[in-house]
Amino acid sequence: MQIKKKLPLIMISLICVPLLILAVVIYLYSANNLIRRSENNIKQLATSEGRALEALIKAKEYRVQVLATDERIIDALNEKESNATRMSSLKVEKAKELLKQVCTNEDIYEAFLIDKEGNIFIDSNEESEQITLKDQEMYENVLKGETVFSDILFSNTESGKVINITVPVKNEYDEVIGAVCQVIFNNWFSDFSKNIKIEQTGYAYILDEKLNFIAHPDIIKEGEALVSDGMRQMIKEAYDKEENHGAGVYTYKGQEKYGSFYIVGDIDWIICVVQNVKEIEKQAVIEFLLIIMSIIVLVIIVSIASMQISKKITRPIDQLTTIISHASDGDFGQICSYAGNDEIGVLSKHYNQMLKSLGESHSDLNHVCEELSATQAELKNNIEELTRSKEALLISEKRYKTTLNAIEEVIWEYNVKTKTFFATEKWEELVGCSSNNIKIFNVIKDTLEPHHIEVFMLVLKGCIEGRNDSFSQELYMKNEHRWLLCKGHVVRSENGKLDKLIGILTDITDNKANEERVRKLAFFDVLTGCLNKQTFMESLETWLSPGEAIKDAALLFIDLDDFKKINDTLGHEMGDKLLNYVAKVLRHIIPQDSFISRFGGDEFVIFKTSVSDLGEIQEMVYSILNIFQDPIRIDGKDIHITCSIGIALYPLDGTSGDILLKNADTAMYKAKDNGKNSYSFYAPDMSKSLDRKLLVEGALREAIGKNTLYLQYQPIIELKTGKTVAAEALLRLKDDELGFISPGEFIPIAEETGLIIPTGDWVIENALRELSYYRLVGYESLSITINVSSLQMKDRNFIDKLKLMVQNAKIPPEFIKLEVTESVFMENVEKSINLFREIKKMGIKLALDDFGTGYSSLNYLRSIPLDILKIDKSFIDEITTSRVLSEIVDSIIGMAHTLDILVVAEGVESEEQLSILKEKGCDFIQGYFFSKPLMPNQLEERLQEEKYA
Repeated sequence: MQIKKKLPLIMISLICVPLLILAVVIYLYSANNLIRRSENNIKQLATSEGRALEALIKAKEYRVQVLATDERIIDALNEKESNATRMSSLKVEKAKELLKQVCTNEDIYEAFLIDKEGNIFIDSNEESEQITLKDQEMYENVLKGETVFSDILFSNTESGKVINITVPVKNEYDEVIGAVCQVIFNNWFSDFSKNIKIEQTGYAYILDEKLNFIAHPDIIKEGEALVSDGMRQMIKEAYDKEENHGAGVYTYKGQEKYGSFYIVGDIDWIICVVQNVKEIEKQAVIEFLLIIMSIIVLVIIVSIASMQISKKITRPIDQLTTIISHASDGDFGQICSYAGNDEIGVLSKHYNQMLKSLGESHSDLNHVCEELSATQAELKNNIEELTRSKEALLISEKRYKTTLNAIEEVIWEYNVKTKTFFATEKWEELVGCSSNNIKIFNVIKDTLEPHHIEVFMLVLKGCIEGRNDSFSQELYMKNEHRWLLCKGHVVRSENGKLDKLIGILTDITDNKANEERVRKLAFFDVLTGCLNKQTFMESLETWLSPGEAIKDAALLFIDLDDFKKINDTLGHEMGDKLLNYVAKVLRHIIPQDSFISRFGGDEFVIFKTSVSDLGEIQEMVYSILNIFQDPIRIDGKDIHITCSIGIALYPLDGTSGDILLKNADTAMYKAKDNGKNSYSFYAPDMSKSLDRKLLVEGALREAIGKNTLYLQYQPIIELKTGKTVAAEALLRLKDDELGFISPGEFIPIAEETGLIIPTGDWVIENALRELSYYRLVGYESLSITINVSSLQMKDRNFIDKLKLMVQNAKIPPEFIKLEVTESVFMENVEKSINLFREIKKMGIKLALDDFGTGYSSLNYLRSIPLDILKIDKSFIDEITTSRVLSEIVDSIIGMAHTLDILVVAEGVESEEQLSILKEKGCDFIQGYFFSKPLMPNQLEERLQEEKYA
């Protein structure tokens, strides 16, 4: 292209391109601002109108709630509930008059009262059809104490659409006795949405929680479901994120729309504001067109100016171009006549001088060209031959490189004479440095572990000195943390001298890792890295074998106290981290002549192979106990835990691994029995205690099937009447072989082994069966008291099983009392209180046993829904001799009566104790003064004697 054409194009480009870029930047910035401002306006409008709608809805809801608290409404519902057949016409008329007065508001169509069975019995509109709402889900929520907004309903009004606002009515005991309902016109919400307009295409509508239209500019859609999948998806995402607003773009009927919504309060109504995206972007398009038109005008002006300027500049160039064209045709006689002082004038002057010189040299060049033509033909033939040879060589070299690169191993070669090293491209990936111009022995010293350097240099020396012709050596690279297998072969010259070393280098890191993983799995615990049980026992038996010279040794059995609670409350991941921490500290503090194993769960075993005296063992034990003296902090949480340690000495407590382990385990359980967080040396009598415990556990496991469990009942006497009003069910166990076993012995074992749950279920079922019999034979006022363990209360099926057993026994629940101790609610007060409330809802009464012996708190008594408080026997024993205890009992009785709780005194054994308790106003008495625990038939005889006395 000619300069006179290029020049205007360059000038136009230099001016117009920046203008175009600037125009695009301005458009993008302004368009983005316009669209964002419009979208923000829609969001703010949805939020502000949503809050306005929320405030107005709450006002209407409040109006109905105020009506629900009116005494005339409550009196009418109380009258209806207490005397459904003969209602006071005066109270009904007052309530009806109030409802008619409420309906004078222009937005209220109707108001009516609903009784507890869901029947409308007072209506402001006497012509309305009387219906029942009993089976409607809406009314079930009202009976739960909730205010309910209905879906759109169709009525006989002009608008044909109304909405019910139903509020529960409660009596003075805060019990729901019915409901009051206002029916408001839906057109109020329709007008609210119609007043929200945005330019030409923007509008608003209101949805209920089921995404049905409450109000819409198109009245036909009211009551129908929202069909826009885009808006439904945005609302669903907001619910999932628990947010009350949202916005976004979606497509509806082929049009892109920008929508924003706001979720209104507790009733979950949703106000939505939408506008067509095209209308939002319209202003940006207009602005873009104005910018384009301005640029077109500028381009035209610049183009005209550029063409005029370029003509003036290129006129001398045109003249010079014409003369050069003649010279290219061999005419060197013409010269350029332009003689200006600018650069083109200087160029013309020098060009004229060049033409003169070219004319003189032209003839000489003709002779040289003839000679070069002859030489060129010969060179052409030589070049063609070299090209064919080069192409064949490149193909061969490419195939060789492709083959080498495809091999995973590195192929290397070391020339002994030139001391040069070559390796394939894989070398840099494995070793971490280039193979070009390297000193291989320096690389070996810099990259390998010291021990591997020494061994590898000896291997190479053997090859160089002729002792070996090949080698295979594993090497570890300290910088790359990589294992390599180096295989090499000696290459000798014809005279037998060493010429070079060649070989391959293979990455065996994964193989080494697999070998280590297999080794750890075989010998070590995966979680803690300690020896596993099998490896420990094999090592222990090896140490204890007859060939080993062991004088004295010790085996320590360590168990973490109450570790299950950590897993149950903080999760198994936290429990695993705790075990890992404990194992790490134990490995750090145990002596070098010891080895440790994790036996499973929360148990660790340490074997100390050399013991000089017991003080050495005690020092080691104290070090272990000190680990748990302070809370252990893991992941920002303080964990409080202790351990119990059992110790068996070799050879005093056993000469084999199994016996030492068994005896150390027995000693550990003795430490737990002593209160945990302690240690115990094994003693022979411990085995007897453990054997007895195992026998009792076995008897318990077979007790239900063998019918060795039975119940006795201790009468509870009402002081006012002196009559037996209740009986406490007491569990007994008499085994065929062990005989009578004290509850103080078998109950703790049952709780420790979990047998307390099936045993406790048996007690409840049989006690209720006996009570059912007593009621059948005429003792309907007798109630039964049943002791319940804290472990039973933790059973997730406890409430369901209790309900089923009460239903099967067909006993009114108010004659059943569950007796619990303070330990039940000490672990988790809030959870226990919720459980007690569920029991109270069933109608069953609750009694707190052994009050004053644990961590009694007035706050707990105030929070727990108790019916009865039982004063422990330890207070009653010295009530006649200790003024302090007498005053404490007096305080307990007074406090309980203040909280409307009845009091039972346990362990009353003398008339003097009875007299004092009467004076203090105690409600019930239980103890040997009246009766020891009785068999079921003996209790029946006592009841019969009292009945006919």
